[in-house]
Amino acid sequence: MQEIENSFGSNICRCTGYRPILDAFKGFASDASPALRKDIRDIEELYEIKTCPKNGLPCTNSCVDKHSHNAKLDIKLEDAEFYKVYTIEDLFAVFRQKPKATYILNGGNTAHGVYRTGKNDLHIDINDIPDLRRIEMSNKSLTLGGNISLTVAMETFRKYSSEAGFKHLRHLARHIDLIASVPVRNIGSIAGNLMIKHAHNDFPSDLFLILETAGTQIHILKGPGRKQSAMMKEFLKTDMQHKIIYSVVLPALSDEYEYRSYKIMPRAQNAHAHINAGFLFKLGGDGKVLEKPNIIFGGINEHFLHAKNTEELLVGKSIFDKNVLKTALDTLHNELQPDHVLPDYTPEFRKTLAEGLFYKYVLSIKPENVNPKFRSGGTILEREVSSGRMISKIYFLP
Repeated sequence: MQEIENSFGSNICRCTGYRPILDAFKGFASDASPALRKDIRDIEELYEIKTCPKNGLPCTNSCVDKHSHNAKLDIKLEDAEFYKVYTIEDLFAVFRQKPKATYILNGGNTAHGVYRTGKNDLHIDINDIPDLRRIEMSNKSLTLGGNISLTVAMETFRKYSSEAGFKHLRHLARHIDLIASVPVRNIGSIAGNLMIKHAHNDFPSDLFLILETAGTQIHILKGPGRKQSAMMKEFLKTDMQHKIIYSVVLPALSDEYEYRSYKIMPRAQNAHAHINAGFLFKLGGDGKVLEKPNIIFGGINEHFLHAKNTEELLVGKSIFDKNVLKTALDTLHNELQPDHVLPDYTPEFRKTLAEGLFYKYVLSIKPENVNPKFRSGGTILEREVSSGRMISKIYFLP
């Protein structure tokens, strides 16, 4: 039922029909209560029947797609040209044929809902390039193709989160579930989200933040077989003209690493972050920081990413030492300088949120060693499955 309720997350309508619609869907869930199941009456097994879009009758599989899926499609319109390509080679062939044309690569195309895109000479559909949808797992890394959807990325993270070296993936999966809504995640791609961040550095991309926190490497294609590697920060400064994001590579992390990420937003789903944060520390048994950590915030200003001064301060010190923690919080307070661009919340409020998330991270590392009065500060509140009753009363006016 939790999955069904989550799929309703982007629906902000709360009219009188919302509750019975939600309850009706919950009645089909494997963990539905008897009270919800009793109202379900199956008339036909319609899920097994495919309807022909041409005549509305049951599909007999007599239609044949005459178009070869290996052939590049080129449609010339009045003010633009549309291409559908099936290989990396076809894509770069278009770039060579039209070197001066403006273009947009169409995957999920969800970016248009965030920043309006201008008119382009070329629209290139890259959804059916197999190389951009590959998933490769080894004991050292997890590689995801650039055109993999956010939903598939989330499912992949959950799938491999039980593997040695990849337990931190459960945190990334949980965070992706906070990005946009189910329909957007189903078609929005990894590369598409990262390219929004590339074009608009002020965009508080949750995906960029969690990948940067995990030490992810990005592979960029300059042409068939011409791949370059870069870290996420370097990618933001890379000229991406006639280049594509081929894949992202997440490294394995030993048990010494503690990974967390957080998002504070105005609604439980389908909203940009007021502040988001990612933390990655390599710790010894006594809490000693063994190497330079990642302390990353989004939503501060378009130029801020790493809390560099705080990161450098903590190297070689115990994060559990109260004096060290106080000094770190003071240092963080001084280097966080949020801007004020409406409709964002005030800089003071967002700075308080950021400092609070760092404190929450520290409390979450070893909660058994934390004063019971403060222990709950390190946990993330879980939203349970909702329930409710609708009562209608009819009043007759005299």
